[in-house]
Amino acid sequence: MLLLSSNAIFAQCNPPDAFWLHAPQTSTAFTLNWSNVPGASQYDLRYWETSTPGDKTVLENFAPAPSTLSGLKKNTQYTLEIRSRCGNLISTWGNAVHYLTADNPGSCATPVGVVQDPGISSISVSWTSTGSHTIRYRPGTSGDWLIPSGGLSVSTSPYTITGLASGTYQIEVKRNCSGTSSDFINAIIIIVGDCSTPA
Repeated sequence: MLLLSSNAIFAQCNPPDAFWLHAPQTSTAFTLNWSNVPGASQYDLRYWETSTPGDKTVLENFAPAPSTLSGLKKNTQYTLEIRSRCGNLISTWGNAVHYLTADNPGSCATPVGVVQDPGISSISVSWTSTGSHTIRYRPGTSGDWLIPSGGLSVSTSPYTITGLASGTYQIEVKRNCSGTSSDFINAIIIIVGDCSTPA
C-alpha cells in the first residue's frame, strides 16, 4: 500500500533501535554494531570527540554491521550517532552513544607536504608523509565534515574528491599511526569552479 502522506513515508525510515560497541575498543578504532532497520539499504555514521561537539564528521555508507571506525585518537572519548538510508529517504540521527579509546604510549606526527589542487568538479589532495591518512571536507566554512568514499584510510597519494558542485570548500588531512592518530591540519579553503562560458 502506497502512503501519500510525507510524514507517513518518512516514518518508514527510522534510525536503528540499538547501537553498540561490538568488540573491545583499541587505541585507534571502534568496531560497532547496530540493529537492522527494515527497508534500509545504507547507514551513515556521525562522530566527534565529546569535548568538541562543534567538530562533527560524517562517514556515509558505513559498511554492513558490524563495521570498524578507524583513525581515532588514543585515550579519547567519542560521541557517535547512526542513521538509516531507505532508498531516497534519510532518517533522523539515532540516540548517541559514548565510548573511550584505549590508551597507548605511541604518538603520531601531523601530515607533511599536503597540497590541494582544485579542478572543475573535484579536488586532488596529495602529501609526502608515509602511512595511512584520513581526508575530510565540507562545503562552505561551517557544518559537519564529510569523509569521501575511501577517505577514512588512504595510503596512496594523491587522492581525488569527485562530484563536487561549484563553490567554496574546506579540506583537512590527518595522519593515522599504529597507536593513535594526529590532529587534522588546519583547514584550507579551496574554490571549485565550473568553468562555464560567460553569457
